[in-house]
Amino acid sequence: MKPYLQKNKFCENIEQPMGRNMESDFITKLIHGKSEAEVVKAFYHGIVRYAGRKDFVKAEQLRETMIEVVPNAIAEIVKSGEIIENEKTAAMDFEKIKPWAPLFNKFTPAEAVAFYYTLKPMTAKAHQRIFQQGDCDNRLYFIESGKLKLSCFDKQIKKNVVFSNLAKGDICGVETFFTHTTHTTTLTVVEDAQFSYLDKKIYQKLLVNHPGMDAKLLQYCEIHQKKLNLKSSDQMFRREHPRFQTALKGKLQRIDQKGNLSEPVSSVIIADISMGGLSCMARNLGVGEAANLHQSLVQVSFSYQKYDIVHETTKVAEVVAVRFLPFGESSIHLRFKAPLNEHRVHEIASNTGVAAYL
Repeated sequence: MKPYLQKNKFCENIEQPMGRNMESDFITKLIHGKSEAEVVKAFYHGIVRYAGRKDFVKAEQLRETMIEVVPNAIAEIVKSGEIIENEKTAAMDFEKIKPWAPLFNKFTPAEAVAFYYTLKPMTAKAHQRIFQQGDCDNRLYFIESGKLKLSCFDKQIKKNVVFSNLAKGDICGVETFFTHTTHTTTLTVVEDAQFSYLDKKIYQKLLVNHPGMDAKLLQYCEIHQKKLNLKSSDQMFRREHPRFQTALKGKLQRIDQKGNLSEPVSSVIIADISMGGLSCMARNLGVGEAANLHQSLVQVSFSYQKYDIVHETTKVAEVVAVRFLPFGESSIHLRFKAPLNEHRVHEIASNTGVAAYL
């Protein structure tokens, strides 16, 4: 068998930029003058060495390059993957996992290992704000130590109200992590704290190899996230304006930076409406479409019938949240740039046969 690094297809692959894989010079030295069997052996031993040193980033990079360079070495590719996973499992800090053991129990062994090594450490001092009401954030927080508080600005009493205290074992940031929306609360450190956090972009890459993980994590978070828990009725958070349920057909269209309407026009169902805004339902909304809609300006139009007259309504609004729901549906939440006339809101409600709710 001819040694590698002659001008062949393999050599051309090595000389090209390897992207996320190992540096080309390193790979060149690793395989220089070796037969295919020797190359496979060199890759395999290199992966085992890095995995044994707990340098899992290099071990996985070397394995990815091995897959590209000698894809027929199936046995070694599979075995090296098992070695990396076993070494990762052995290196996991089970005391760190213990507060979230029910979550890790939901995962397959491969999912659990991948999830554990995706988490990043973080520390914060007392009085530090981790996120603030109205901010965008792409992190899911797992609290390992310390004390924190969740608060929200109540427009009715015009002050911040603490509605939940958090400590070891709690999670936070669920709403913004799984939907395109801004924080409705502020998270502040009371006593020095340590976290692990999951970054949404890294998590989305993780789902490519572990798609079943998403439903398990979402289900766990929905059950264990802190809910609104106020001690007195005087502290109840209320919407600024009463909302009325509807079932009106409407159209939604984005407004570009120049103020022009842009394609496409989306058909929606107006689910509820108030002086300040509305929420509507859309079907088969893509993740990219949701990202483009979030915090953008849109024009929403709909009509309702009073007696024999059809009344058209068109409003400019900001998209404050987009949430994905089961069965291909999404809810889009809008805040009007200028309030809708109160008489008009009541007229819409009285002609759709619904009652107001807060």
